[in-house]
Amino acid sequence: MKKLFIIILSTLSLMTFAQKKVAILECVDRECNVSQGVKLMVRSSLSMAIAETPGYEAFDRVDIASILGEQEFQRTGLIKETDIRKLGEMTGASYILVAEVAYLNESTVIILAKFLDVETAKIEGSSSVHSSTSIEDLDRKCKLLARKLLKLDLETGAIRSKITYEGGIYEGEVVNGKPHGQGKLLYSLNNVSNYVSYEGDWFDGEKQGKGTMIWKNGDKYVGNWKNNKQDGQGNYYWADGSIYNGNWEDSKKNGQGVFYYAPNNSSNIVSNEGYWLNDKEQGQRTIIWKDGTKYVGGWENDKRNGQGTEYFLNGDKLIGTWYSDKRNGKVIWHYINGDREECQYLDGKIADEDATYYWGTGEYMTGTYLNGKKSGKWIKRQPNGTIICTYTYKEGNLIKTKEEKTSDMPKGIFRKVLAIPFSKKK
Repeated sequence: MKKLFIIILSTLSLMTFAQKKVAILECVDRECNVSQGVKLMVRSSLSMAIAETPGYEAFDRVDIASILGEQEFQRTGLIKETDIRKLGEMTGASYILVAEVAYLNESTVIILAKFLDVETAKIEGSSSVHSSTSIEDLDRKCKLLARKLLKLDLETGAIRSKITYEGGIYEGEVVNGKPHGQGKLLYSLNNVSNYVSYEGDWFDGEKQGKGTMIWKNGDKYVGNWKNNKQDGQGNYYWADGSIYNGNWEDSKKNGQGVFYYAPNNSSNIVSNEGYWLNDKEQGQRTIIWKDGTKYVGGWENDKRNGQGTEYFLNGDKLIGTWYSDKRNGKVIWHYINGDREECQYLDGKIADEDATYYWGTGEYMTGTYLNGKKSGKWIKRQPNGTIICTYTYKEGNLIKTKEEKTSDMPKGIFRKVLAIPFSKKK
């Protein structure tokens, strides 16, 4: 089998702003039967491909005989570790590329290539291409091989590199000296934004796509980015245990989302779900407290405002109006046993006004509150308005009951009234 060996030494300078040197040696023919024209074509195409790659500089005049036994090398294609280091010292290269070409038939070859680290002599990567022996195909396939081995993205033109960027160290895909594609940026310790690192997608030097940012205080954002700002769906994790899962725009909470409070928060809130505008809760939302209470309704300036409904763990619920996080106006209590009560609230307390309690049977009772407690006479009636009995309260305590004989009951039978559960009022 006829075989062809191609040696390419790639210089990846530790200086991030310097051109990366690539020394291209003469092609090696193990069987000594590859035409000089093919070898020159391969060497020329590789040289041009590397020279055209941003950030790289190609050299194709390197004397291998001064370091290696040229005949032995061309016969075996093997390089000793000490010789690899000598080649690196002589050319300033950091990597050596060794390519072996075997003929599949008289007109087709397969080129197998491996990338060697000068310091460790370990294989850093490998690739291969098939080519005919025509000038056009050799040129095209050798350029493709060079791009693969330089880890150049064939669609975007990005290369894997390590550069200084925004005062920190960036390692990943680069186009025209800027992050482009996948990569990670470690920020300097004294950066004004207090960033630690960003890892994810980049576009023309800006964070764009999916990525993770970590701050010095322990906060972390995982989600979408646009023009260097949090934009789209994303999760923000605060160091205290709080979490926001929702939509972002211009690095602020904007749109639908859920905020999960820290476990030890003083408000005893578990979660806050709804719409955000520039980091402020707005409009309809759902709030859940640790005791199981849930609020669904209007919200403005981080407080309950407007019409809303509270759901309690025991099954009761309250429908009413809030102003600045306090119940104000008409409130309707719906109890789990089917009863309900309508009353007025002022600044979060039951107002000194009339109220009505309705039983599931249709019977109802009307009376007045004073300082948040039943006061005076409360009259219970049948659905048709007929009086059943009259209760007298003082500071919320029942002090007198007067039962009325009804026309629709047998003589001598009186209606008795059960105690009314008002323990849920707040």
